[in-house]
Amino acid sequence: LDLFDDVLERVPTDVADGGQRGSRSAASVLEARTGVEVASFAGFIDPYDYAKVLVDLGGRYGRCLVAPELNNHGHAVLAAMDRVWHYDHIYTQRGKGKPVLGWHTNEKTRHEMYQELKHAVSDGSFITYNEEWLEEAYTFAEDAHGRPGAIPGSRDDCITASAIGWMAKHQFPLTRG
Repeated sequence: LDLFDDVLERVPTDVADGGQRGSRSAASVLEARTGVEVASFAGFIDPYDYAKVLVDLGGRYGRCLVAPELNNHGHAVLAAMDRVWHYDHIYTQRGKGKPVLGWHTNEKTRHEMYQELKHAVSDGSFITYNEEWLEEAYTFAEDAHGRPGAIPGSRDDCITASAIGWMAKHQFPLTRG
């Protein structure tokens, strides 16, 4: 019996280009009922290989919902997950047009997702034991324009993945499958 057979997990992700400088790709596995982060991944990995990591994580946790960021290199990750590995539990946004795979981060959603995660951390509804996440939290702040993120020279990849997941956890996304 798998420990996670009876819970719905969510794997939100922050996607980077795979280069050795700048951002890492990061994933956070959230237990949907409790908000506890039960697993995580962060590393410099190309988008195609990262898609396979996400499919493997999703499969490990009961074919759970995976919520990759669709911005920038997220398109390549989503295409590989969908067309190469045929993973069918991908977060889908419904907008004015047809449904779109992935989480779209823009100025509005960025501010909202970090605020929601901040409240969840403050009230104890989001819990992590991820040391990288905790290290990032010490250098996460709003800049002079009120835009949340890592201070220069620091990272926010794990926090971003968790923030996307927190939003996915509280929305009613379409899933295929």
